[in-house]
Amino acid sequence: MTYSTTLSNRGQVVIPAPLRELLGLNAGSRIIFEPTEQGTLEIRQGEAIETRLERIRAYAKYKPSRGLTEDEIARAAVQAEGY
Repeated sequence: MTYSTTLSNRGQVVIPAPLRELLGLNAGSRIIFEPTEQGTLEIRQGEAIETRLERIRAYAKYKPSRGLTEDEIARAAVQAEGY
């Protein structure tokens, strides 16, 4: 099935309801847009920011008694994402 939508002057699009249901998207859901080498755009549900932060903290062996430096956060984010 193919769907189309229009880009607003604010850069916004409405994802058709059947696609939102298929991907389990609700208001506030994170969405990842990834261009492919074939010139298409892959769209998938993203990870909630809270979940991503939990993974970063776990990877960095976060200790609540001290904060992380910006470098530690950046390294942990890159490694948690697998880049």
